[in-house]
Amino acid sequence: MSTTRGYRIKTVAKLTGVPRNTLLAWERRYGFVVPDRTDNGYRVYSDEDVARLRAIKSLVDGGHAVSEAIAMLDGQERRRGSVPPGPGPGQFEEHRSVLLAALLAYDRAGADIVVTRLADEPFSEVLNHVYFPMLRDLGVGWSNGTYTVAQEHFATAYIRERLTRMLLRLGCGPESGPRVVLACYPTEPHELGLLGLAIRFALAGWRAVFLGARMPEADLVDFLQGHPPKLLCVSVVLPVEVDDLSGYATRVRSALPPSIGVAVGGSGLPNGLPSIEGVHLGSSFTKLMTQLEI
Repeated sequence: MSTTRGYRIKTVAKLTGVPRNTLLAWERRYGFVVPDRTDNGYRVYSDEDVARLRAIKSLVDGGHAVSEAIAMLDGQERRRGSVPPGPGPGQFEEHRSVLLAALLAYDRAGADIVVTRLADEPFSEVLNHVYFPMLRDLGVGWSNGTYTVAQEHFATAYIRERLTRMLLRLGCGPESGPRVVLACYPTEPHELGLLGLAIRFALAGWRAVFLGARMPEADLVDFLQGHPPKLLCVSVVLPVEVDDLSGYATRVRSALPPSIGVAVGGSGLPNGLPSIEGVHLGSSFTKLMTQLEI
């Protein structure tokens, strides 16, 4: 590669205003610029590399995180047709596999690289083909001892962070949209599925109000009476007794005006749960959203 021509890293640092150590750190962590190498191992950057680094530096100086700046630049280039299109349906599985392996190895930097590559994909596709399948795999792996508690906690915490960022990027949905309140059953600690549901509602034009895990019944009712939404969604993942859930749903429904719709769903719904007037019930919120024509 002795004929390779371009800029050495010291020159690139001067041209872009990005310090040498920062350039190396960005290269290791994000891999969005991959310089060529001379025979003696020196990095050599092209004019295109310098242009990209300048664009990233400008976005970072404007207040964006590096990962956000890279995602924005990748999206701009993709729309101009200067980079290959993102993953098709069959390629999401590979990204999911690499992301899971990185998280199981506690490699946050490696996980961030995968997420950056997915940054320009539709949120609904990333939810359906990456995060939710990973959460199911983590749950199964933890229950059968394939993954340790530390691995499961590290990975789910990372996914929670990514889902939260998705919802925030959507602004929780348009302010003018119909309001939906999302809360977990009073004893339910698992909130990530509900967080994904909040993202789906925001994408559908709803204004999502996320109350999260273990929401006490009395506090929930008090909140709803003071801030009435169009719809309440309650998530139940861990198994619940028929009488307990039936009594809870009945009391919540009776405490609210008929104008507020109530839906209770999740894998924890027990068999034999009787229908409750004015309450939509289902083991899958995806099906419930179809029933509610959302």
